[in-house]
Amino acid sequence: MALLCSCQWLKKEKAPTDFLSLAAGKALSNPNFAINKDEIYNQLNQWNKHSVDTTAQDSAITAYYLAKDNPFLWINQASDSTRIYLFLSYLHHSTIHGLNPDRFGTSKIETNLKQLRKLEIQEGKNINMMLAELEHDLTKAYIDYVCGLSYGFISPHPILNKLEDEELEPGLELTPEEAKKKIKKKKLYNIPLKVCNREIAEKILRSISDEEMPAFLSEVQPKGEFYCRLQREYIHIDSLRKVMSTQSSVVVDSLLKMSNCLRINMERLRWQTQREKTNRYIQVNVAAYMLQAIDVTADSMLEMRICCGSARHKTPLLASSIRYIEMNPYWNVPKTIIKKEIIPAYCRDTAYFTKNNMKVYDKEGMQVDPHAVSWNSYKGYPPFEVKQDNKEGNSLGRIIFRFPNIHDVYLHDTPMKSSFLRERRGVSHGCVRLEQPLNFASFLLKEKDELTVDRIRTAMDLPALSERGKKITKREDYQELKYYSLKEYIPVFLDYYTMYLSKDGKLKYCEDTYVFDPPLLEALDKLN
Repeated sequence: MALLCSCQWLKKEKAPTDFLSLAAGKALSNPNFAINKDEIYNQLNQWNKHSVDTTAQDSAITAYYLAKDNPFLWINQASDSTRIYLFLSYLHHSTIHGLNPDRFGTSKIETNLKQLRKLEIQEGKNINMMLAELEHDLTKAYIDYVCGLSYGFISPHPILNKLEDEELEPGLELTPEEAKKKIKKKKLYNIPLKVCNREIAEKILRSISDEEMPAFLSEVQPKGEFYCRLQREYIHIDSLRKVMSTQSSVVVDSLLKMSNCLRINMERLRWQTQREKTNRYIQVNVAAYMLQAIDVTADSMLEMRICCGSARHKTPLLASSIRYIEMNPYWNVPKTIIKKEIIPAYCRDTAYFTKNNMKVYDKEGMQVDPHAVSWNSYKGYPPFEVKQDNKEGNSLGRIIFRFPNIHDVYLHDTPMKSSFLRERRGVSHGCVRLEQPLNFASFLLKEKDELTVDRIRTAMDLPALSERGKKITKREDYQELKYYSLKEYIPVFLDYYTMYLSKDGKLKYCEDTYVFDPPLLEALDKLN
């Protein structure tokens, strides 16, 4: 098992003689077994002509075989079957990635190989059709295997972005047809991912050579620490599940649940984000309610608890870069919160706006007395803005970290510190609240100068620590820090893993609060 778990588990297997060599085929005297190169190409192109090129992989395969000057990839003149059996070994060991080898057509390929070795021609076929089929199936399996391990076997966008509808404005009276046209799906997953394009697919095809293939197949195996830890855990759990298959159904079901959790998180790690992770980056795990600020160069990590969006108001998954820090922000309350939460609260307590330091403004930006507004007379969103004063008691706390995104979410401080004591911290409307905002601000600074830290502390009504900071912040002409633009933008990833590797190196499971695992797992299983 230890051998399998390492990323170098494969040993070369001895292959049969060169029965697939075209040269060997020509030596056969029986005309029924005469191998004809043109007939093989014609058969390959016949299949390709009737297939729909839905992916870059399909398109690359079709283009390769249409060019008859290209050599066969698996049954070349000088070929023996060593590469085929090497590749089949990888396919059989794809189980360590949580995959079923038969999704690559392994059984069909092996049956074809066995029949060709014994010169057992399938009914209605000839040897050229069988060789063409073997060539096609191996090439398709190879490119699917490599692309899947490199970029993932499923795409999260069409799966997660159809789970929920956007909420319509309250009070809109629409016919079913109008509502159907107006309703849009929530973009719950908005992380641009790398995909296998035509250029990459052609490179993969070129790697199917005697010299390149072993190194190439080894290279595409995921090797990150987190992935290999998940892989080892998966092999262990899956082995236990098979051994205990006759035991209590509760135990077996629990092991199956853990096994599935590991499989889907390995798939998540195979997805590659278009935005690169630099030497310093922020990983927000919404499922675990944890943030990790990682400094690769310093080999250090700042880890803290966070609060995220509730199951009803899910935090969108996205990738961006933190650009600036804002001190003591005002909170411009979203229309949905005004309608659904603030107005009902005001109806219960007419002092609500005063108690929460909120002011009301009309479309022209003029302040309005909230008592002069007939809030319940508006079926839809009322034509007013509500803004909460900054500093003490503001829902965004004393410091906020901004990064561009279409969802208008951000990382910020909060006056509700008790929320971090909860195990389930899905309490916000989508934004991410930080347990240690000041430490986070310090992490973002490229140069950890004491004065900048002290200016941030002073803006948060905390005392300066350095002598220089104490002196400068007490000057009569001192201007309080309002914004700080980062000298180096820091990539931030709001993502969702139902397992994670903690700062102390422990592999931890967490609850699937948003219930994202089942639809992703279903899509992955359909491929198997």
